[in-house]
Amino acid sequence: MYWPIGTPRIYAATTITTSQASAESTPASNFFLSHDGASIGSDTNGRTGDDGVPAHDGSLQGLDTAAPKGQEQDEKGATNLDVPFTPGLKTPLTPAVNSVEHDQFQLHDGHGSSNLGDATTGGAGAVPSGETILALRVSRTGHIFAVITPTTMSIWQTKPTVVQAVVVRSKASIKSYGTNVALLIRPDSVIFVLQTSLGYLITYSLATDTESRVYKPHFSDHTNIQRRRQSHFGGPGNSAPDQILLGPGEGLGVRDVSVRFRRVIKVDAGIECALALDDELVVATQKPAAIQCIRWTPDSSGSQTSTELVSRMGWLDKKVSIKGMTNDRPMNLSTWVTSDGKAYAVQRTSTIRANGNTDIDPKKLYKGYCFHSPVAETDRAVTAVINARFSLIAVGCADGTIHVYSVKDYAGNIPPSHIHKNPVTPASSGPLTTLSYSPDGYCLFAGYGNGWATWSVFGKSASQSFSANPTLTAVNNETWLAGIIDASWLGGACEILLVSRQSAAIWSLEMARSAVTGCYSPPNLFRTVLQSSTSVMVYRGYELPDLTIQVGQIAFHGIVRSPARVRGLSWILPESQLLDGDPSRDVAFASVLFLVDGKLVLLQPSLNPEGQLKYDMRAISHNVEFYTNMRDQISVNMPHQSSNHFSVEAEEGSLRNSLWVFEGSELRLWPDVQDVLHAASDDSTKELPPTVSIPVDFYPLSILLGKGIVLGVEPDLVQRRDVNFSYFRFSIRTHLFVAEILQFYLKANNTSAALKLAQQYRDLEYFAHGLEILLHHVLDEEVESAPRPEDAVLPRVLWLLSSFKQYLDIVVQCTRKTEVRSWRTLFAYLPPPQELFEESLQRGSLKTAGGYLLVLHTFEEIGAASEQSVRLFSRAIKEHDWELCKELARFLAAMDESGETLREAMELVNIRVRKDSQDTDIMTRLGIPGRRGNAGAARLGQGSDTGSETQSASDTSSFGAASPS
Repeated sequence: MYWPIGTPRIYAATTITTSQASAESTPASNFFLSHDGASIGSDTNGRTGDDGVPAHDGSLQGLDTAAPKGQEQDEKGATNLDVPFTPGLKTPLTPAVNSVEHDQFQLHDGHGSSNLGDATTGGAGAVPSGETILALRVSRTGHIFAVITPTTMSIWQTKPTVVQAVVVRSKASIKSYGTNVALLIRPDSVIFVLQTSLGYLITYSLATDTESRVYKPHFSDHTNIQRRRQSHFGGPGNSAPDQILLGPGEGLGVRDVSVRFRRVIKVDAGIECALALDDELVVATQKPAAIQCIRWTPDSSGSQTSTELVSRMGWLDKKVSIKGMTNDRPMNLSTWVTSDGKAYAVQRTSTIRANGNTDIDPKKLYKGYCFHSPVAETDRAVTAVINARFSLIAVGCADGTIHVYSVKDYAGNIPPSHIHKNPVTPASSGPLTTLSYSPDGYCLFAGYGNGWATWSVFGKSASQSFSANPTLTAVNNETWLAGIIDASWLGGACEILLVSRQSAAIWSLEMARSAVTGCYSPPNLFRTVLQSSTSVMVYRGYELPDLTIQVGQIAFHGIVRSPARVRGLSWILPESQLLDGDPSRDVAFASVLFLVDGKLVLLQPSLNPEGQLKYDMRAISHNVEFYTNMRDQISVNMPHQSSNHFSVEAEEGSLRNSLWVFEGSELRLWPDVQDVLHAASDDSTKELPPTVSIPVDFYPLSILLGKGIVLGVEPDLVQRRDVNFSYFRFSIRTHLFVAEILQFYLKANNTSAALKLAQQYRDLEYFAHGLEILLHHVLDEEVESAPRPEDAVLPRVLWLLSSFKQYLDIVVQCTRKTEVRSWRTLFAYLPPPQELFEESLQRGSLKTAGGYLLVLHTFEEIGAASEQSVRLFSRAIKEHDWELCKELARFLAAMDESGETLREAMELVNIRVRKDSQDTDIMTRLGIPGRRGNAGAARLGQGSDTGSETQSASDTSSFGAASPS
């Protein structure tokens, strides 16, 4: 899972300026003023339009200087053209040499590009500043990315993050083809495509010199300069170590690149959207609605284009157009979003025929299946993205909700999986603008018009910006919190680039991810380990020794077809095999658990009729983000020898055999995995044993079995008025799971297992708090449901509580935190409050006795100035517990406004105290006590032998809080 960390770095995309004077000393040849083949006054044939812009023939035309003029048009208006092919790229040039565009286009009246400092621009040029960024795209390998504004395109290197080249389109190009609208990058990062507002596609070529470097720093060797040298063995810096400290991924320096104009393609039918693939450029047109595939290079027959009308695609509705397209190379699958709000999973027919399906019409280009149909306007699909790691497709809808579907096969079997709900209302979030899965598929990022949010793969909300203070956001100009138009992951998902609305900035937000996403192993689950591009964070707030892991070996030939989809693997051996078995025979007895996509699969060994080993397979849980087998934790982290908790001998009733799974929204566990194995082995259709549900409001990272808690982290967005930036920080979150498991056992009437489990946690400081939570949960449920006495769980809970010395304190604490109407239900299964009061006095727990005194008064079983009040008051005076005396006096004074109750009680107390003083010769009169220390400590341990050895939880609270409201 992923969480944002710190404050983002910010990069300006359009503030670079150059001049002819500086061009001689700076690498200005990487800044190009591109005419994109547009002539200043006439076209290549000498014809000029009315506006002085060259006239163009045809509807889909290459404006390269070698472009042929022949074209064809079918009866529906779709256009075919043999798009001209540009020769291979030249060797990239260094900054000291004129750019390659000049070599190619100076012979053709300036069609193409020119340096910012050449005569074409009047001797000076500049990159327009202040233009807003429209789109951001990252290459498949992630080593470069590009952004566009209405008139420019900037190409950046990711590590280090610097501008490598900037293309500035000339006024003639803007007038001829329109401003930039969208950006495409061919997967190999060699060709960049700009979509313009007038229906043109402008392509550029990028060449990289792997040997040449730019922006190479050099520091003079001076005695006052402290520097550290770094050696990169086997790398470029091995022979000459760098003189500065390099950041992560920056060791190779900044490569030299060369950009040149390639050609212009016009689409008369209008461009709805486009998609750049390895072999072709796919364009969805408007009128008529069609798909045009333009190959980067001609095929063996010399053809370079192919077209299919949407109206002739039988699997699509007739009167729709394609609004968005995405493609995923690992799954070899595309998604189309249509104008009627539907989403389709689409494959190229050539791919289907290559897989052996000969039933496909060779004249058809695509075959697809509709998997998302809107029921209401709010369900209309806006965008879609594919998660190949988990075989999922996420569809963003008009209301900001994200519907996720599971891809079972390529024949249209794509059922719904789960839903990511909008963290706020649609009006607050704004429209959904972008969706992006992290490269490993574990995190989904969604950008909205007014903010952004992230989820785990199966739906657990992780972070969002909607909680930001709008005033501080506006004052600090932190537009990355107020709305996102585009986002892309970088650096193995350790960073995410954000582009906000009406902004010329690129925000790079560092992300910390759980180590499980990169290496799924038990130690990464039992310890909270987060990693980022610059650091590794390990939470060691608990003590767990480091020991080696004993591993086995097993092969899955014919069982798992795609090993890359398997995320976690563990096996379970019978206890007899662990203690007495031959380790070389472990495989024959081991049951295997592994995660494939989002399914937790169990393989159990058995023998076929021929006596050969085989495995019976069953999926025992779905939508699983991670699972933890506690038997693995025992093998990794054995407890200290001095502790008898969770030992092998104490296995019965413990959780050392438990199996935990996190299903996106809640944590579930089977207390004993052997029950799962037995149920799965008896019958493949038999229902599995029920699970314990542990709801958590944060993302769990580790289950600390010895502490009885689930540990996780939660990001906090910090905005302060004394600093002008916002940042994220982590907060450690915990959840005590003992109460849920005890309640599960007691509901199943398994009181012996509940008692054994509770005894293993009785030495924890917060054990009494866990039992109090249990009593609260059960009491609240039974007050509402009013079950029959034989079905009630509350008597079993009270029986369990009575087995521990904190029993009386827990009950009275529960009464203080519940409504008075619940007391009748609680005390219906308890001894009379009078008996509990007497027992508390015998144990010396005076505060606890005060709580039961309140219950007696509430139930009107005693009078105002009762004997119980007098006895407790006298006992408190005797033991110098003046705080309790004060609370008792305040309580009695509140019984009536006249104060008669208090006076009557004090007279009886004085009589009792005089009598006791005469008998013991300790106190001769009742006077005002002097100031003392914590006198309550003097009475600890008094009372019966069964009394508490330490001050109870209720003894630390205020008796005044016991007054019912």
